Amino acid sequence: MDNKIFCPQCGSPAAAGTKFCATCGAQLPAAAPAPQQAAPQQAAAPQQAQQPQTPNDTYAQARQTPRANPAAAQAQPAATPAAQPVPAADGTPKAGGNWVADHKNILIIGCAAIVVIIALIVILVNIFKYTKIEAKDLIKVDFKGIDGSGTATAELNAYPSYMYLDTGDIKSALSDLDYDDVMEDFDEDDLDALGSLMGGSSSKDAKETVSKYLSLDNKTLKKAYDNDDMSEIKKMRKALLKTDDKDNYKITAKLSKSKGLKNGDKVKVTVKYPESSLKDKNIKIINTEFEVEVKGLQKGTKIDPFDGIDVSFSGFDGNGSASVNYTYKDWSDAVSYDYDYSSELKNGDSYEVTVSFYYDLTKSGDKAYFKYDDKYYVVDAKDLSDDNTLTKTYTVEGLKERSEIDPFEGISFEYSGALPFVKPSYVDSESVKSELKDKVYYTVDCPDYLGEDGEFTVTCEPYYSLSEDGYTLKGADADGNAKKTFKISEIKGVPSYVTKDNAEATHEFYKDQLDEKVKEAQEGLIGQSYSWLTNAEGDIEEATLDYSSTYVAFTKDTKYDYSTVNRIYWLYKVSFKTDEGDEAAFYYLFYTSDITVTEDGSYTDPEKIYISSTTVKNMEAFNEDYVEGYEDDFTTEKAAS
Repeated sequence: MDNKIFCPQCGSPAAAGTKFCATCGAQLPAAAPAPQQAAPQQAAAPQQAQQPQTPNDTYAQARQTPRANPAAAQAQPAATPAAQPVPAADGTPKAGGNWVADHKNILIIGCAAIVVIIALIVILVNIFKYTKIEAKDLIKVDFKGIDGSGTATAELNAYPSYMYLDTGDIKSALSDLDYDDVMEDFDEDDLDALGSLMGGSSSKDAKETVSKYLSLDNKTLKKAYDNDDMSEIKKMRKALLKTDDKDNYKITAKLSKSKGLKNGDKVKVTVKYPESSLKDKNIKIINTEFEVEVKGLQKGTKIDPFDGIDVSFSGFDGNGSASVNYTYKDWSDAVSYDYDYSSELKNGDSYEVTVSFYYDLTKSGDKAYFKYDDKYYVVDAKDLSDDNTLTKTYTVEGLKERSEIDPFEGISFEYSGALPFVKPSYVDSESVKSELKDKVYYTVDCPDYLGEDGEFTVTCEPYYSLSEDGYTLKGADADGNAKKTFKISEIKGVPSYVTKDNAEATHEFYKDQLDEKVKEAQEGLIGQSYSWLTNAEGDIEEATLDYSSTYVAFTKDTKYDYSTVNRIYWLYKVSFKTDEGDEAAFYYLFYTSDITVTEDGSYTDPEKIYISSTTVKNMEAFNEDYVEGYEDDFTTEKAAS
C-alpha cells in the first residue's frame, strides 16, 4: 500500500515527500515513519481491537503531530487510541470524520469570495492606472458681445496645432527649457514678441492661458500629470492634441446655447473625444458634461449711425450732385461717412451713404458693438457688411432737365494707314461742335484695318462740365454715353494709298525734296568713276540728271500685315562726260514708300517721308531688278500720265 499524506489545510491526499498541496498550495508535513515494535523489556500495554486505518485517520494523526519534528513523535509512548469513526454500511468512515465534507459550504463561499476579490482588484487596477482629467480643465468657453445678444464658443484650450511641432518651431524649443528661467532672460521687447507668438499682443500675454495639460512649460506639465517622465507626458499631451485631416482638434465641445445670451445664463457643455486613442495612453476624460455661467457681456447704448444725416440733391438731371450734412453726436468722432462725390446723378438714381467705424466693431448675435470713450455703443448688425460697414440708400430727386445735343454731327477722323487698309484712330478735335469741345471724350473702336466696306464704332462720353451746362448727349445710354457705327464708304476725306492712277502728281508734290536729292546726287558724281556701271573710262567731269518717269509698286496682299503697301519710284536719267572724253548714261532711282492721298489731292506730309536713292544701269536693269524682282509681292507699273 502506497504511503500517502494528507493536506492539513484542505484534506487533499498527496504522495509522500510532496512539499506543497496541489489543491490549495499549503505546505505539507513530512511523511510519518513506519510503526516501531516496543522494546522487549517493556510489557505490552493492553490494546483494544484495531479498526482498519483510513485516510482520514492518517489526516487526523498528521494534524496532531508537530510538523517540526516527526521523528520525536515516533519516540513517544503509545497513547490510548482515540475513538474511531463508526463505519458506514459500505465500510466507508462516516462524514463526522471527513473534514472536507464537513466544511464544503464554507469552502464554496470562500472560493466565491476569492473570485470577487480578484475581480475587484482587476477593476481597481484598471481604474487607478488611468490619468483622469476633468473635461472642464481641457475646454475653453468664451463669452463675447452685448448682454442680451451675447455669443459663446467652446474649444480645446490649446495653442494652434503647429505650436506643438517637435522641431523647427520656437515654441518647441521653449518647451525643452525652464519656462520661468526663459521669461526672466527676456526683456520687454522679447516678451512682446513671445506674447504675439502665443496669440497675445504684449508681454502680459506671454503667460500661458491654455489648459495645464496642454502647456508648453515642462514644470506646468509635470505638475498637471503628477509625473516626472517628460517623454511619457508628451505622449499623453500628443494624444489629447490629435487632429483630423483638416488640422482641427478631435476633442470638441458642444454648447446647449451659443447665441442670444445674457449674463447669468447657464450653458451646458458636452465634450466629445476619441476614446480609443486616449485609452491607449491611459487617459480618461471624466465629467464630460458640465455647466458654465455666462458672464462678462457688456452693457451698451443703442445708436443709429444715420441719425441726423441730411442728404440733398441739386443740378441737372444726369449731372446732379449730392450734399451730405449731419448733426454732431457723442459718438460722431468714432465713425466716418463715405458717399459719392461725383456730379453725374440723375433723378431716380440710388444714392448710398456708408458709415465706417474707427474702432473695432464686434458682432454679438443680431447686434454689434464698439467701445469709444469708455462707453459701449450698439448698432443693428443685420445689414452689417463683411468689412464692418453699414450702408443706407437714398433716392435722387428734384434735378432739372437738360437739352440734347448730337455729338457725331460733322465730326471727322484721323487715320492710320489708308484704303484699302485704313484704320480710324481718333476724332479730329477741330471737327467737334463748340458746345462739346473739352466737355466730351471720343473713343474709336476699330480693332482691325478696314477696306471700303468696313465699319467701326465711336463712343462719346461726356465730362461733368457738359451736364453742368445743361446738356445731355443725344441717344445716350443709361451711363450717359452715346455710340454710333460709321461706314468707311460713307465718310468723306478717307485717305487712300497712292496707285499708278494718281502717282504721277507725286513728282510735283514732292518736287522740293526731290530737287534737293538730285542736287546732292549730281554733286556726288563729279570726280567719281562709274566704269563699273558703264563703259566710260575716267572720272566724271560733267553730269546732268533729268526726270524720266514715275513707277508705283503696290502690294498684292489682301489683308494688312504691317508691311509696305506701296513704293514710289522716281527715275532720273544721268548723262555724264569723263576727263578722258568718254560719254555715257545710267539712271538714278529715288524712292519712298507708303504714300497716301486724300480726296482733295493732298499726299502724305513731306515732313513725314524719307527719300532714298540708288543707281541702275538702264531701264532693262530696272525692269529686271524692281519690276520682275518683286513680282511675287508687288505689282509694279508705270504711273499714268
